[in-house]
Amino acid sequence: MLITKDCGMPIIKPFGSRIKVATTVHYEPCHEMALSGLSDDLSVGGLYLRTNLLLDLNEVLKVTFPLPGQEKVVSCEASVAWTNFAVNQRKPEIPYGVGLQFEDLSLDNLLALSTFVAHYNKESKMTMPSV
Repeated sequence: MLITKDCGMPIIKPFGSRIKVATTVHYEPCHEMALSGLSDDLSVGGLYLRTNLLLDLNEVLKVTFPLPGQEKVVSCEASVAWTNFAVNQRKPEIPYGVGLQFEDLSLDNLLALSTFVAHYNKESKMTMPSV
């Protein structure tokens, strides 16, 4: 889906279905700092990370997270696509954090994520089959 920023330039929004899933996300905003938080939702294109750390738009992070119920751990770079903090809270109904867009997913990670999202079952919080 194409959306347009205020400047009129078209950008591509992360594709695919977004699922509500909480998984621990390890992230590194800089080489000296390793942190962790919880995801709020996940898609093949990115995730929402609950965090109180003020991150800048377009800031690039190294992220690593397991797919719940799977052995697969996804690791890639992600950029901050949007922020949701007290100073500029776009969505007050969700916790403070940032929307991350995956930047360099390997084919293996892309396939694992797309299979996980496609087979996610909200009731059991599990997916089938294993990736």
